[in-house]
Amino acid sequence: MQRKFMRSLIVLTFVSLSQLASAFVDPPTLSPANPMEGQTISVNIRAGQCDALGEVPGYPQITQTGNAIRILLHSIRVYDSEFCNVPILIRSFPVGVYPAGAYTVQVDRTYEVPLPPRTIVETLGILPFTVAGAPAPAVLPTTGFIGLLTLFATILFIAVPVLRRRQLHRNTSNP
Repeated sequence: MQRKFMRSLIVLTFVSLSQLASAFVDPPTLSPANPMEGQTISVNIRAGQCDALGEVPGYPQITQTGNAIRILLHSIRVYDSEFCNVPILIRSFPVGVYPAGAYTVQVDRTYEVPLPPRTIVETLGILPFTVAGAPAPAVLPTTGFIGLLTLFATILFIAVPVLRRRQLHRNTSNP
């Protein structure tokens, strides 16, 4: 009985003295939500406290196979809770500009684990998106039969008074 009590006391002591590491990386989102041809598509990710996403030489790495896009981000994970003071930030990483069509972007991050030393690659999300075609050019009202008829009437409305004045001026100057 005393042994069980001591074990429980030790576990409670360690639990109360330990600090929870609050590392987090939220699921990625795309911006703009409904992209059009010619717009840059970006991946936005909120992270902080014990996790940070950064730009270092060689990162982000963006690859594309057909309509499947992959972006690999460099990140840092702090394992000692005393040093978990990374600010909470929303980072935006441009992925590219794409023609109209349906795509997926896989967002991965890489970080180092100290014991045993190794590199981890973690998938944060796979996001489908569709790029809409460029908007149709504006149709001018002068196209089509009604537009041409309106244009002709406008020209006559302007030209007839000018021609009448010229005719009156010629008649008065030639007696």
